[in-house]
Amino acid sequence: MVHKGHHCILFTANSHHLIQRPHFDGSHQVEQVEGVEVCRIRTLDYKGAKSLGRILSWFHFEWRLWRLSKRSFCKPDAVIVSSPSLLTIFNGLLLRRRFGCRLLFEVRDIWPLTLIEEGGFSLRNPFVIALGIVERLAYRRSDAIVGTMPNLKEHVTEQIGFSPPVHCVPMGIDQARIDTVDTLSADYVAAHIPVGKFVVCHAGTIGITNALGTLFDCARLMRDNSQISFLIVGDGDLKAHYRAMCADLPNINFVPAVPKAMVQDVLKRCDLLYFSVHVSKV
Repeated sequence: MVHKGHHCILFTANSHHLIQRPHFDGSHQVEQVEGVEVCRIRTLDYKGAKSLGRILSWFHFEWRLWRLSKRSFCKPDAVIVSSPSLLTIFNGLLLRRRFGCRLLFEVRDIWPLTLIEEGGFSLRNPFVIALGIVERLAYRRSDAIVGTMPNLKEHVTEQIGFSPPVHCVPMGIDQARIDTVDTLSADYVAAHIPVGKFVVCHAGTIGITNALGTLFDCARLMRDNSQISFLIVGDGDLKAHYRAMCADLPNINFVPAVPKAMVQDVLKRCDLLYFSVHVSKV
């Protein structure tokens, strides 16, 4: 959007369970990142995707975003509210009312459906019920809804009984990032990348939605084949659990995550890449 001449402002929390928390003084920090005006809001720190701390961090972000003075920022033509924290729809509605702009709701994770289908949460869970109410409010009150899911329109219609403007925007790639790959350090390669073997690799988050059970089942069936090695690159809530579960398998290696710029170098050193999802409504 910046390349097309738009002035973009991003409001984001400074806490996330998968990245290093940036430190700064005060309640927020504003800086320019690749042409985007980024306002980082200090929120409660937390550990783990499925934690009370994460939920409290959501509420803390909404409170501080609401209290934040908007006078130094330009008047928006459109406000885009992005999940998985559905609570930001409330700030989005307030901003639309204040500035008379359009409100778009971006669905990155379908909550609470993901919690029910893949997290094992009950339909009667109070948190699930509350999220469902907020989800339907977001669908009804937004001027448009966007997401990467091809069947998002059907899900929205099922939830609210009518079809608002819903647009599927497929995920893309930044070719420049692929063309400019950072090389892994020699120490990392020597310590973690198998040599002279057929390497099966999963690179990314190690969590419920990644459906890694099948990969570990295959590794167990092939534990006696010394020519095949399974490489798990990344971090996540289930890493410690899977590491303990596979402790008796000599053909699996759990290794530290690498910066995004180095992921392509990891992948090109492997022979087979693993990607899987659960069979679910999501």
